[in-house]
Amino acid sequence: LQKVLRRAEDKTREKVGLDVGVWVESFNPLVPASAGYTVSVEEEVDPSASVDAVFEARYGKGTSTQNLKQSDKSSGPQLDTIKLLCRAVNMENFSPEANTELAFILRKEFEASPKFGTVQSMSNIRKEQGVSLTFSLEYTVKIKRPLKF
Repeated sequence: LQKVLRRAEDKTREKVGLDVGVWVESFNPLVPASAGYTVSVEEEVDPSASVDAVFEARYGKGTSTQNLKQSDKSSGPQLDTIKLLCRAVNMENFSPEANTELAFILRKEFEASPKFGTVQSMSNIRKEQGVSLTFSLEYTVKIKRPLKF
């Protein structure tokens, strides 16, 4: 992520001729509601057959997860999208197109990155009312190697 931001800063600096600064203000992975582990009991094995007696004496009967297995990870939910709120130095007073230029260069850098995929949305390019030294950019980005739950 840092490399993507740095490359976008460098390319914008070359194109616009101004010092550029961009950083992540909020990083929100979009975790599916169904993301969690499910546990199932093996049908062939009696759960009480191989439970450690010392364990049960210490923690109580029926608390062992020794004979439980994790469900198949390949078919479960996965985290493949991140919502980023970035903030950047407002360059509007020096070059009217500089902020928009940075926004689109940053989008291209996300898409060219080996870690990130397509940018699903780029929205809310906005600055505060009045004289503002920064502006915000919001991106929803796919990651190339999703995290499986």
